[in-house]
Amino acid sequence: MATTGFSLLLLAATLTGCGEGPSHSPPEASESPVSDDLADRAAASTPPPIVPPDDSFTPVERIVITGATVLSDLHVDENGEWVALGLEDTSVLIEDGVIARLVPSSNYQLGPGDVTVTARGRWVMPAPIVRGVASDWVETEDWCTGGRLVDATLAGIGAVVLPQEVVDGPHGRCAASRLRDLEIPAATLFGADADTMAALDGVPSLEAGIGPGTTLADAIRTALAEGTSSAEILASLTTAPAAALGRPELGAIEPGSSGKVLVLNESPLENPLAILEPHAVTFGDRVMRRAEIEVLRDASVRGIDMRTTVLALSPASVESDRVRRWTLSVQGQVFGGIAAGEGEDGVRFTGRTGQPRFDATSGVLRLEPADGLPNLELAYEGPPQSFRIETRPDEDGLAVELAVEDAAPIGAASPGPSSPPIVDLALDLDLRASLLAPGETLELDLQELIYGNGPIGLAPRRYRLTVIDPASCPPCFEEFERVWRLEVIDVERGPDAVAAIATVGMREGRPSRARFDAGAEPVWFDELPGVGRPEVD
Repeated sequence: MATTGFSLLLLAATLTGCGEGPSHSPPEASESPVSDDLADRAAASTPPPIVPPDDSFTPVERIVITGATVLSDLHVDENGEWVALGLEDTSVLIEDGVIARLVPSSNYQLGPGDVTVTARGRWVMPAPIVRGVASDWVETEDWCTGGRLVDATLAGIGAVVLPQEVVDGPHGRCAASRLRDLEIPAATLFGADADTMAALDGVPSLEAGIGPGTTLADAIRTALAEGTSSAEILASLTTAPAAALGRPELGAIEPGSSGKVLVLNESPLENPLAILEPHAVTFGDRVMRRAEIEVLRDASVRGIDMRTTVLALSPASVESDRVRRWTLSVQGQVFGGIAAGEGEDGVRFTGRTGQPRFDATSGVLRLEPADGLPNLELAYEGPPQSFRIETRPDEDGLAVELAVEDAAPIGAASPGPSSPPIVDLALDLDLRASLLAPGETLELDLQELIYGNGPIGLAPRRYRLTVIDPASCPPCFEEFERVWRLEVIDVERGPDAVAAIATVGMREGRPSRARFDAGAEPVWFDELPGVGRPEVD
């Protein structure tokens, strides 16, 4: 095999080093992070044979990790020591999310559809599998939160094992649905029964708190300080949990494995903390590279800050106990939010969005204004120009008064429906919550306030709301009082031209969660605080 450039290295390393990361008690110095039961299971399994490469070339679309040192397998040798099997200068071919072949780089010709990850001088290994547990302040179910699972992947974690009843429950089904749709680049959830969870006793456990990467780093540093070898630490995160789950292929880089794959800038056998800073992560038929990882990490931090901002939002002249708040998120990251509540003169609101716009809105909506009063007063502050707009119902539709920063005021008319314009989905549904109470099919003719690079105007829309059968509620909307399917009709294009679709969940007669599908990624509106369920993000 040496003549093909496909060499095998046997490596052993011991280091001396329809819901804020917590501390861990270190194990006793004499204890191994991998239980004896798991070590026995792993030792009993023979490492998979390496199949000679096929020199034929077939041009199909796939992910190709080129020229890496592949940490293909960890097992216990005849001396009872954990050792690693490494393949030098090897390319890993991933087709339809499954590792198809391992081939010597010198023998592989890239095809026109190949998505390439250059890995010469880098290391490849299976992404870690950890055990998810509760903490003093959050339940195990909170591991099903989209943002937390995204943060896990950004720290190199490939999968989280939870009790089977959590994964099979409504929160687990919600997370699984979002993962299947590739909506969130997140760690996979595995369910385990009580016996399997007990067999995972030696696998690092991460509490359902903030910062899974920080928590895993603490566990690795603790094991290193106790003299545990790097190979054994890596085994406790790959071979051992995969064996306990009855899925040994997930703990190795081998044909047929569908687990996530890490590409690392340094050898994890020399520094197991390297797994926390991946150069790239593959999941399914996609690859997330270092630049995207950094962008999403930054977005995650901003999302936490934005959640805090939304919790502090309070419309003027509204008592604090009457304020309702919703976050806005995409791909598991919160980017804005809105708060509303009944004031003396109508429903008052205030909203914020974060980077890149950093804009703010505030105002009042009146469903049935007194004579002469606006049914919308809105002030917008942000790029490219701040503006104020008022709309008043008249016999033809809406009379509009618009004052744009550094420009003369404009008076105009917008023919069509005369009810308050659509400003924000959660706010608009909240304003009309009483109309949704009977639970009957409902159509509303409205106008949508459109502004992007400045105020653009008002456009006719029709809300068509249909109650969803409780027995067929989509994931993430189970156990709500009532769930609606909302079709937003662009009546300028035609009576059945659907511009967007939303799923809306109601609690206590108010909109509590909505999934809005109008672009490449769904936008989620989620009420804060969540009652009886984890947040979506």
